Amino acid sequence: MSALILIGPDGSGKSTLLAEYARRGYTTADVDHAVACSLGVPVADLFTTVAPAQRIELTAAIVRDLFDDIRREPQTLFILALPADYVDIPDVVAQFVTLKNDADLTVVVVEAGVSALMTRLGLYGPRVTNIVLPRKELKAQLEKRLPLYYQHADHRVDTTHESRENMACDVADGVIMLINPPASRS
Repeated sequence: MSALILIGPDGSGKSTLLAEYARRGYTTADVDHAVACSLGVPVADLFTTVAPAQRIELTAAIVRDLFDDIRREPQTLFILALPADYVDIPDVVAQFVTLKNDADLTVVVVEAGVSALMTRLGLYGPRVTNIVLPRKELKAQLEKRLPLYYQHADHRVDTTHESRENMACDVADGVIMLINPPASRS
């Protein structure tokens, strides 16, 4: 296999898993982090301070470059996390579908329930926000995107009841087992 692609909603644990894989020595890339770094903004500000057209254009360019790396270096196991909204960017979806057809690739949806995502994203409690009904908006977003994630996925991992520490260890091990199952004993 030349690549493991992690997809799923914000707050599901993709970045946590990537950090663990990087710690273990894998070649990793988080597209949201790469876009934010290229623009000189924190990831937390990516959707509030950057013009959507600029973010989408840069996301598509970074994804194209990363997918080209996967094609050029099939001997290297790349582990990438795509942004939650990749399914809303036609150019990225087209690149993704082409890569899935051309390369030896495994796609894992990292998902979690609405309450877990709300907590992880800090959408509970008093705060200043431009989101009027965050739970309702997040639920609507998930209802739209989850079926699209599932169309692209080979496996699904639910992190709803996982702590950050458990994700960084046990869930990371579990995903690796999905893509590299132990040899069966005869």
